[in-house]
Amino acid sequence: MLGKLRWTPTEQLEVQLQIDGEFDNGQTKSYNNRSIAGNSSSTAFYPLYPYNDFSQVGGALSIGYRIDNNLNLKSITQFRYFDQVALYDNTSDLWARNSNWLHYWDRNYSQEIRLNGEYDQLDFRVAGYFNHDEWFSGRRANAYNPATTTNYFADPQVATTYLPNMQELWQITNTYAIYGEGNYHFTDALRLTLGGRINYQEQWNNDYNYSLVNGQTSSSLAGGAFTTTDPFAAFYNPRGVLNWSVRDKAGWLTGSPKVVLSYQATPELQFYASFSQGTKDGGFDMRAQGPTIASVTQASIPYRPEKLSTYEFGFKSSWFDSRLIFNAAAFWNDIQNVQATALDPTTNTTHRFSAGHGRSNGVELQATVRPNDDLEIGATGSYLDALLDYYAGTTTYAVLANSPFGANYVYPTAAHSGSRLPYSPKFQGSINATYRIPVDLPGTFKISGSVQAQTSYYTDIINNPIVKIAPQAFVNLFGSYTTPDDHWTFKLAVNNLFDRRFAQNYTYQPITKGTGLGQPAYWAVGYNDPRSIVGSIRYAF
Repeated sequence: MLGKLRWTPTEQLEVQLQIDGEFDNGQTKSYNNRSIAGNSSSTAFYPLYPYNDFSQVGGALSIGYRIDNNLNLKSITQFRYFDQVALYDNTSDLWARNSNWLHYWDRNYSQEIRLNGEYDQLDFRVAGYFNHDEWFSGRRANAYNPATTTNYFADPQVATTYLPNMQELWQITNTYAIYGEGNYHFTDALRLTLGGRINYQEQWNNDYNYSLVNGQTSSSLAGGAFTTTDPFAAFYNPRGVLNWSVRDKAGWLTGSPKVVLSYQATPELQFYASFSQGTKDGGFDMRAQGPTIASVTQASIPYRPEKLSTYEFGFKSSWFDSRLIFNAAAFWNDIQNVQATALDPTTNTTHRFSAGHGRSNGVELQATVRPNDDLEIGATGSYLDALLDYYAGTTTYAVLANSPFGANYVYPTAAHSGSRLPYSPKFQGSINATYRIPVDLPGTFKISGSVQAQTSYYTDIINNPIVKIAPQAFVNLFGSYTTPDDHWTFKLAVNNLFDRRFAQNYTYQPITKGTGLGQPAYWAVGYNDPRSIVGSIRYAF
């Protein structure tokens, strides 16, 4: 649901209130296990009901006041909250390995004060910003030991040893920032933009790990027994001994400048060049949830902010009374302290850490054509070359006695210099068209369609070919009707028209000892949604 209200009690004062909410008690999306013969995108072997209860609400109150003809003051207050309880399947097998019974909630508050000004050749914006975020994770994890695991093809079957445990995590993050941006018009055609942001972030990390094994009397780190062969102990046993706890705090101060020079060569053509920097926040790894010393290390070491420096050159053009729009840009990104979840050789533990230096460069194209007032056709395309130039660690490999790629297959277990950055397809593009149906009826009828495609990519910094995502393409159709007064809009969409199912992420774990050595303990895959029909109704006051 979504609602907006706008109130203008005077010419100088404007108040806007937006409230939205989402409620979902549908089943959680399950993975599928490709290590099982005959598996398909619609086959799952999860023994627990995929329960899910999700809700989120949010709102924003915006108050704008025009001080005079040159200055405007604006306050933006936002609040957002979500809560979820779910049984989540990570492996889709008969033993519920690595599955979770989780409870998440998050409360987020922010306040921003902006001052906008416009004086002849200069316009500017300065602001102060504060954000407070409280995150809780209560996760019952059905961890297991791959050295003692079973597999579907072993004869006889060997019992898996489980390490059922519970994580309770509280992370509180405060962010303080001041930023500003100004545009100076040297002439009607030449404009210089200067901006910057100073950001301070601090995070408190409180992480606790409890045993879920009946009869355990001491911490697993002190030698307490924390294993069981019961695959459902993680879901039904009461919280037991505290295995470990970590309480820590870290903070980071960052700065982000911005410079843009633009030139309107003709009424139809504008060139620009820009340099800007941005940061991705640092923090503590929230997925430290095992009962071992490795998870203590994972929870204790914060990762630093990732810094991105971007250089971009391009042009924007509009021709034939805006019936043809064509834009192009080339960019180069320099990435310091690349954040990645991988094996950190310094601690010999897999966790999120600053893995090294990266870079990416590419080209983006966008075009829109309107042959007449009823038809609009658009297309986008991009090329991206994104690599980890330098890996701040030791590259390691392992040999699988049996694998999806054959016997004695060598695969990487850590990143390497030259790894492709995650979720970075080299090519991607789309084509879309919208047609206003010229019928002699009240209101406006429209139909539209789109095709989206992309090449293969990796979902991790390791670049393991076993979990590489294949090229994929989707077709979508849409239809809408808007009443003559523009108040009501009815929409109907068919997403993934041809019901194509492509892998979107993988999890792979080989058996390391005993029966089935080298075979996959699981090779879990998550697919995109099947064909779906979505309707919406919108009313605008």
